[in-house]
Amino acid sequence: MGQTAPSINTYNNAGYTTSPVANDGIWDNVVVKVNYSVIDDPEILSIARDFIRMELESANRSALKKESMVDWLSTDIVVLKVVVELVNNGDKPIYYMTNAFCEVCFNATVCNVRRFEPIAWRVEEPIALLKITVDEGEVYPLTISCTLDLRYWKVVPGASVVNEFYYVVTKPFRGAVKAKAVICSAQLGNKCEIVEGSTKIVI
Repeated sequence: MGQTAPSINTYNNAGYTTSPVANDGIWDNVVVKVNYSVIDDPEILSIARDFIRMELESANRSALKKESMVDWLSTDIVVLKVVVELVNNGDKPIYYMTNAFCEVCFNATVCNVRRFEPIAWRVEEPIALLKITVDEGEVYPLTISCTLDLRYWKVVPGASVVNEFYYVVTKPFRGAVKAKAVICSAQLGNKCEIVEGSTKIVI
């Protein structure tokens, strides 16, 4: 796992998939759990609105303000906290495919201050990025940047890894969130499988 400065790829609320290669039963005891909670604390919502206001005023997001059907500065919002947990219930180590980190960061000000936490988050060695589907409501399109390096992170038997992600959504909201992790039997091995977890969201 090299520690050289990685390059960055930026996109909005995207997930990734890969085709399964093999299944020797290694993944039978690997679980991806997805849970969520709703944050409606006035202080956190104020931080969320300040973050959105600052981003909408930035040059690279000005088009969103014109094209969006939602007035994000006045509509009823909450912060959606999603917790993803990868659990190895087996008797052998596993490795999940990952990268150095992913973060919400549209300029240096957001990256270098803690003012906008938890809206401006960073997850190191992410298990997976999330895909949110919407039946009712809207998800604010956060700009998520990820390093382009490839890593294999070891999870020993009986251990787990937890990631936390935060999103701003309108209220009411109905939909689902899914996480797909790429699990391998060895570093740089060719025996990998997708293990996914999901949950419905009702706010």
